[in-house]
This record gives sequence, C-alpha cells and structure tokens, in this order.
Amino acid sequence: MNTKLLAGLVFAGLVMGGCGEKPAPQADKSNALQSQATDMAGKVQAKANEEKAAAEKQAQEMAKQAEVAAQQAAQQVQAKAQQAVEETKKKAQDLLITAKQYMDQGKFEQAVNAAQEVLKLDVNNVDAKKIIETAQAKIKEMAQQSMGDLKSGLSNTLGNLGK
Repeated sequence: MNTKLLAGLVFAGLVMGGCGEKPAPQADKSNALQSQATDMAGKVQAKANEEKAAAEKQAQEMAKQAEVAAQQAAQQVQAKAQQAVEETKKKAQDLLITAKQYMDQGKFEQAVNAAQEVLKLDVNNVDAKKIIETAQAKIKEMAQQSMGDLKSGLSNTLGNLGK
C-alpha cells in the first residue's frame, strides 16, 4: 500500500475517533472538570448549611441572654421601687412621730405642718388627719381664749380709766 494512503487512513481514524480507542482527551477533561465542579458545589453547600446552623444557634443563645438580662433588669427595677416605697413609709412614719411630739409640746402649728407633710407621702394616713384636726381645734380654742383674755383685760383697763 501506498505510504501516503496509509497515513491518510490513520489520520482519518484519529479524527473520527478511531475504532475502539479511548475517547478524545478533550472529552475526558470536560468530564473531570464537571465532576470536580459538582464535588466543589456540594462542599460549598455543606459549608453554607453548617454556617447557617451555627448562626441560628448563636442567635438563639443571644435571644436567651437578652431574655435573662431583661428579667434581671425587671427584678432590679422592682427591687428599687420596693425600696422607694419602704423609704417613703419610713419617712412618713418619722414625720408622724414628729407631729405627735409637737402635739405633746403644745406646738400645734408645727404639728399641723408635720402632719401635712405626712399626707403628701401617704394621703390616706388617718393618724395624720386626726393630728391636723385636733391641732387646728386647739389653735382655735387658744385663739378664742386669747380673745377672751384680751376683752377681759381691755374691759378692766377701760373700767379703771373711768374711775
């Protein structure tokens, strides 16, 4: 056979893919790259799922921490409010004792003032209301007695002038 003819047939066989020979190297590379891309995409998806789960877990932990912090803050506010109530009660009680002392000393104006301060702190304090009522009655009584003494003294003075 002619060398040129034989070379042409071999060339044609290679171009056409040959008889029972391996696929062209280009197809092997394409399949290998596609397989690598599929593997890589699977790994990326798995990593994304892991990161998503970690982020969700972290968000849940942060939500729990926020809830605990809110509960602690509420307890602190409640404790401070209770402390303020107790301090107010104590102050009202101290003022009430002062008002009673003023009553005992006959300092009725000061007793009224102290009892009025009690009522600013505790508007329903019955003892403070009684002190005010009693002190005002005593003040009125003393004023009437002073007026009577003045009238009597004035009458005596006028009577002595007429003699």
